[in-house]
Amino acid sequence: MLKKIGFNLKNLSEENIRTIEGQLNNHVVSSEICTQALNELGIPEGKQELYIKNNLSRYAARNMGECFAEAISQFESNENPSDLARKIQEIYISRRG
Repeated sequence: MLKKIGFNLKNLSEENIRTIEGQLNNHVVSSEICTQALNELGIPEGKQELYIKNNLSRYAARNMGECFAEAISQFESNENPSDLARKIQEIYISRRG
């Protein structure tokens, strides 16, 4: 996977390559889940960052990986999580099977 996107792998061990690929895959999946949740909630693309800030946190709006982490944290620790946190949790659970 890393070769396909242009990484120079000469100086990386197999373990480092697997670690980087795992991190990339996790970010891709979390991005897909957050994007799907926002779309299912009907949040237009140009308003998604503000929606994330208002419903999760400013930090969550930095990128979709942080959005995912903040949503799961909010869902797990808050008696009344936001609709976004609930939707992200729902999609995450459905993907896990």
